[in-house]
Amino acid sequence: MQGHTSATGIIALWAFVLLACFCSGVADAHRVGLTHTPPDAEVANVYMDDAHSAHDRLLSSDNELDELEQLLQSMVDEQDGSGDEDSLDEDDAASSTRAKREAKTRQTDFMNTQYYGDFSVGTPAQNFKVVFDTGSSNVWVYDRKCAALSPYACADHSLYSAADSSTFVALPGEMRITYGGGFIRGRMAQDTAGVQGLSVTQKFGSTLIARGKFGRSDGIVGLAYPKLATAGVTPFFDNVMKQGLVQNNLFSIFLSRTPRSTDSEVLFGDVNKQRFSGKLRHHSLISTADYWAIRMDDMEVNGQRMHMCDDQPDGFCKLVVDSGTSFLTAPYEAAKELVPKMRVSRSCAGKEKLPSIAYIIDGHKYPLDSSDYVVEMNTLAGKECVTGFMQLDVPPPHGPVFIAGDVFLRKYYSVYDRANNRVSFANAVHN
Repeated sequence: MQGHTSATGIIALWAFVLLACFCSGVADAHRVGLTHTPPDAEVANVYMDDAHSAHDRLLSSDNELDELEQLLQSMVDEQDGSGDEDSLDEDDAASSTRAKREAKTRQTDFMNTQYYGDFSVGTPAQNFKVVFDTGSSNVWVYDRKCAALSPYACADHSLYSAADSSTFVALPGEMRITYGGGFIRGRMAQDTAGVQGLSVTQKFGSTLIARGKFGRSDGIVGLAYPKLATAGVTPFFDNVMKQGLVQNNLFSIFLSRTPRSTDSEVLFGDVNKQRFSGKLRHHSLISTADYWAIRMDDMEVNGQRMHMCDDQPDGFCKLVVDSGTSFLTAPYEAAKELVPKMRVSRSCAGKEKLPSIAYIIDGHKYPLDSSDYVVEMNTLAGKECVTGFMQLDVPPPHGPVFIAGDVFLRKYYSVYDRANNRVSFANAVHN
């Protein structure tokens, strides 16, 4: 998820998926299918270490937490002054901002698995595996020059070559985006881009410098509202709508629970009724100023109201529905109250005894039990567990927010309706 380019953004905790083909009943619907691929054991081990350490920090006393943050800040400051290639092109103010951002990244970037999809740029098409992210609005892919400027970030990725595209147009300016999982800087460009059956002329960032953890993704296709995009940039789906390429101005997402499944999908222009049961329940957006954000009345733990939103000026909390975030997140005070009730041991012992929780949205309850919110990974030590719920503090004007990431979206099929400015949910059907 992305914040405004000038503000600290929202976490990038993604789950891995590759897109495939499926025939919808609507001629103008376009499906990008997904394959669920977990991280290897060594990488999973690192994620488990980081995630459980974050829970430890959250539940530490304020004094202990301050000491940890000061230590982390000094480590980041030392690293930023070491002359690495990423910092060569940044002034002192940017370096200071980056240091604070990197500290945030180390506390919040816990990738579960990642959901990727096929996206092409250029003529002839250059293919990339990207995250389709409802929490941001820009499009970017790694540039071939990134290999020299940010070798760690760009290693093992597909890289865009402007010289190999007959439809490339260089644009003035640059794209700077801050995510919870890091930041990118790139030159502005324009080229033909899209998914199978949907091709538009798209302004995007050809990324030269990247910092943080973006997993195996070659880039991001943001699907949030235009006001979150870099100035002068029209988001991909807005271009699709303007050209009348879909029958319905909406898209829908189904995320499989099964590793290496080919069932997951992003469907542009329609819903897939085979992927959910019952009726879709609609929730109007709070505004169209940034995210796919809806009104959350409260949360429950084992049926008990937690009064999370009682002190909010409007009487409700802002809940962001974000396919680019793997876990559930909440502001500090709420997370500190919820995580101890939901926390699972690394050995997975007692997982089945953890409480159910529920999001109350416009008076309707969306329950999750421990099998939904506990994430299992195969690490070097074997199967291990972590609770997929983290602290994330997003500053005003876009925050504070709660985030319903992939943990929620695996349980509930979701529809993002631009014509009516609403998000809809139904129980997902898993094979």
